[in-house]
Amino acid sequence: MAKTTIPAEIVRVVRSAIITELGGAAAEIEQASLGYEKEEHPETFTEPFAKFDALRSLLDAVGWSNASPRLIDVEQHREPLAIALTERLATDRPYVADRSIEPTTREAVERDIRGIEAFLAATGLAED
Repeated sequence: MAKTTIPAEIVRVVRSAIITELGGAAAEIEQASLGYEKEEHPETFTEPFAKFDALRSLLDAVGWSNASPRLIDVEQHREPLAIALTERLATDRPYVADRSIEPTTREAVERDIRGIEAFLAATGLAED
């Protein structure tokens, strides 16, 4: 098991990215639950449940404290972690390109982007 530390400086943004993806997984479960005769087609829930469970496990590993770095098993959480952080970058990069954004806000988001990029590179997740 390859354990690595999420630096304290980016724990908050990592957690935020996970929660955003968790919301997406919950929406997929909701969509599956709207189908006609859904109880006769449990296979429609397999993927959304697996995604939700993986993200929930990752959120448990990251925890709710911003005060300290978090040691997590990157291999165990590889896919949901890579997806959550990649999606966060896909949202944040265009956001900071908007010149109407308050400079202090832009600087904070740019710092988050640098932290995520460094973490992805250090863990090999940037290649996923």
